[in-house]
Amino acid sequence: MLPRQAAPTRPDPPDAVGTELATAPWWPGPLLFCGVGVVVWAVLSLSVAHLPWSSHPRPGYFPGQPWLEGWVQWDAGWYHSIAERGYSYVPGRQSAVAFFPAYPLAMRAGRTLVGDSLLAGILVTLGAGMALATLLWSWLRERLSTPAAGTAMGLFLLYPYAYYLFGAVYADALFLAAVLGAFVLLERGHPWWA
Repeated sequence: MLPRQAAPTRPDPPDAVGTELATAPWWPGPLLFCGVGVVVWAVLSLSVAHLPWSSHPRPGYFPGQPWLEGWVQWDAGWYHSIAERGYSYVPGRQSAVAFFPAYPLAMRAGRTLVGDSLLAGILVTLGAGMALATLLWSWLRERLSTPAAGTAMGLFLLYPYAYYLFGAVYADALFLAAVLGAFVLLERGHPWWA
């Protein structure tokens, strides 16, 4: 006769799991964002002189501070132009109308505080990245165990395109923070704020 197998254990009821996860600390997500951000900034700062940006010379937005140049490449010029001069359209040529206005407006607002729209763009991206990390950690810890949430958070922040969350003058971090913020607000019963 075959030995009898034990019945599979049932997971805890959702209320018990939600209570346990809701008591998880809030700070590991933002702390992980800061840790990965320090490493990304250090790597970019040390390697910026050796990166082949393009066949065109770099614009030199930050003379004497090459470690900031790595954050203002490619489409950053379009965002800078929109933040400084607004939108323009010339038929038959590339133009700024392809970019949504929220990020350039945030750069323009930040320019009043720091005096430079590109530096403001870097700070807006960092702030939006931190907001995204905080929201994502909050969202994950309501659904997963703390180790699983930490793993998911780490994988998200170490994904190669997460580079755009740590200071690149691109709208990605602001967009993702706004989308996740809307979902969190909607799940918590605030559809008008979402």
